[in-house]
Amino acid sequence: MSNTKQRIYSAIVLILVVAMALFLGPMVCIGVVLALGLLMVDELYCNFLKRKRFDTNYFIAQAILLLPFLYMNYWDTSLYLNYVVVDLALALDT
Repeated sequence: MSNTKQRIYSAIVLILVVAMALFLGPMVCIGVVLALGLLMVDELYCNFLKRKRFDTNYFIAQAILLLPFLYMNYWDTSLYLNYVVVDLALALDT
């Protein structure tokens, strides 16, 4: 299979996964975003930085993504915390 065909098939599969997550509701969509975030951290740590997967820093990097994500999306779902995070992001962006 050529590289172009493989990329087209990968894009189609990714579109189907995203469409299915959106169809199944917000909790499933948040779970898919979490899984993709963990995969991205893994990809950056292992392939971009060329570090070992079962290193202590690998688990720290995963926890830095996982713990705030779980807290903000599952444990504390109040809108106040989301407003604080958005306001901080806007303030730090300028």
